[in-house]
Formats: sequence, C-alpha cells, structure tokens
Amino acid sequence: RALQQSLRGEQRKAGNLEIVAEVARHITGLIDHNQTQVCETTVRMVVDRFGYEVVSIFIIEHDREHAVLYATEGAFAHKKAIGHLYPLDKGVMGFVCRSGRSYQADDVRSDPYWVDNPLDQKKSEQIRSVISAPLKFADKTLGCMHIESTRIAAFEESDRLMLETLTGHLAVTLDNARLYQALQQAYADLQTAQENILQAERKKTALDTALQTGLTLSHEINNPLTAIIGFAELLNREHPENSEYQIILEAGQRIAEVVRRLRQLKSVELKSYVSDIPIQMIDLDIPVGKEK
Repeated sequence: RALQQSLRGEQRKAGNLEIVAEVARHITGLIDHNQTQVCETTVRMVVDRFGYEVVSIFIIEHDREHAVLYATEGAFAHKKAIGHLYPLDKGVMGFVCRSGRSYQADDVRSDPYWVDNPLDQKKSEQIRSVISAPLKFADKTLGCMHIESTRIAAFEESDRLMLETLTGHLAVTLDNARLYQALQQAYADLQTAQENILQAERKKTALDTALQTGLTLSHEINNPLTAIIGFAELLNREHPENSEYQIILEAGQRIAEVVRRLRQLKSVELKSYVSDIPIQMIDLDIPVGKEK
C-alpha cells in the first residue's frame, strides 16, 4: 500500500511537471506583452490546469516596501483587489517577498504569518491553507505566486515542486517582458526626440527663410512703399471725398506691417490657408519681438 501511494505521488509529480512545462512554454511566448498580461495568463492557466481555488501573483513595488496584486483567479479570488498595494511587513505574501523563500501553512488559522484580506473578509475567513513561492531572477525577488485553499493541509510536495518550478520560469518571463517594454518605450522616446529635432530644424529653416524674405522686402519695398504711403496720405487729406485714396493708404500700411512683422519674427508657426489648394503659410499673428 505504501508503495502504491509512493507511485501515485510520483505520477502526480510527473503529471504536474508536464503541465508546468506547457504553461512555461506558453508564457515564454508572451515576451512582447506587458507584465500584467503575463500574470493574468499565468494565473488563468494554473487554475484551469490544476483546479486551485485561488491563485494570485504579487509584484514588489520600486519602494521595496509594498507589493501590488497584478492578477488573481479562482472560485475564491477577490478580483476587486487587483491593483491594490499590500505592505510587505504583514502576511504570508510579505514574508515570502521579504525573505525570498517559499512558505507553506497547512492551517492558516494557527499560522503566525497569516493575515485575512481586509478587502474581502468573508472569503478570506474561508481560506484554511496556503502555499507561496518567490519570483526570483538574478538573486532579486520580483514578487511571489500565492495559492490558497479552503481545505486544511491541501498542498503536497508535488504542489510545492510545481509552484517553485513555475515561478522560476515566470520570473524570467516577467523580467524579459519588463526589458522588452523598456526597450519599446526607449525606442518610442527616441522617435519622439528625433521628430522634435526635425521639427525644430524645419522651423529654424522656415524662420531663416522668413527673416531673409523680410530683409529683402524691407530693402526692395520700403523706399517705394514709403513714397506710396506718403502720396496716399497727401491725396487723402486733399481729397477726403475720394475713398479710393483711403483704400490705397490702408493697403500700403498693411504691406508695411507685414514687412515689419517678417523682420521681427522670433519663431515660426504654420497655419492652414483656406483655398482650393491646401497649403500652409507663416502665422504672422503670433507675438513678435521689438524692432531693433
């Protein structure tokens, strides 16, 4: 009989390791996903394959004093707690994250580390046993995977072996996903920086062109324009009844203002010009510097 029990135990271990290999292969392919998606997929697959009542993954925050519940699954899982911060100085989860060691409690009601979840006291009080293993990568603890049951002494050696094997794969996948996301963000930041540089160069080119245009217009137009405005003012005073002189005067003054603004531009902004052909033009309505 003892031999049969030993054989059954070995068969269960072998079966568990096969399932772990399946889950590990699946999550390893999630490198292009974020950490939350990796955690959600893992807890869902573990519950589906092993039938555990609660499987949760906690990730330690940068302050190393709290952990965030990234994902939880199972009949007694409290999904509203996802995203909640838990202090590392309390509970089985806190002990595992601090110590970097696995922990198992066959009866949490007499366990010194166990703390009921204040976010769901009713469900938490029904939990009777727990097993938890750290997520460790390169001697650094990233968090832990936490499995709970409503039965006393629900976990065997095969469960511990499965959990520790799986958390080893999961820690590597989470770190790879973190690095992948960091590289993606760095690449996006680089693209934004390059675009900003190109835009600044385009604006500088446009500004240089506008200033050159303003200087050219000032040189070529100012003298004859001054004469036109002067004659228009004279004619307008002598013949106030003729509105055409006033129109000429206002048009001349408007041209003079455009030239002045072109010479005083400190930056260039483009705006759309409404016409049959969509084009952009320099916005001369932006504030300009004082003429030197």
